[in-house]
Amino acid sequence: MSVKIIDVPALNKICLDVVVSKYPHWNVSNHYFYDLYSTGCRPSELLQIHRWSYKNGVYYLNTLKTEAQRMINPSQLTVDFKDCVISQTAPYSGLTYDQLILDFRKAVSRKEIFVGNRRAELYLFRYNRARQLYTDTQNMGIVMQFFGWYSSTIASNYVTTPITLDLQKALYR
Repeated sequence: MSVKIIDVPALNKICLDVVVSKYPHWNVSNHYFYDLYSTGCRPSELLQIHRWSYKNGVYYLNTLKTEAQRMINPSQLTVDFKDCVISQTAPYSGLTYDQLILDFRKAVSRKEIFVGNRRAELYLFRYNRARQLYTDTQNMGIVMQFFGWYSSTIASNYVTTPITLDLQKALYR
């Protein structure tokens, strides 16, 4: 297999290119990609509005795997998403995860990207956020605090697992 390692600046560029892409079919997909880029949430956490709440100017997410409460700064979210949290209505015009994956694939005009041996797709944004935060601070504790992680192993995996571009796999269609 012929692969190329994606470094932190290249990963960030890929994610930013998706956020500003003109290719998605649905206009609100770019809002979703921005919220993923900014928060590093799991892709499905942004679609499950019942996991979100708002109190005293702060947004809270009950995380998917651990049910931990994570504080999200309002500046990290699009206005549309914040309105959906407050009104508890479906975000992103009710788009499904599968529809958003299709838009991601349209926006990424590259060959398949892997984290370790698994296709990354929307999780690229989570890895990117962890790596950007670590690059900016050089402090794994800050990364752990941002994501609400209690395990340095989890944080380390997000920061150090190789991300590769498979140069032989077919382009997304």
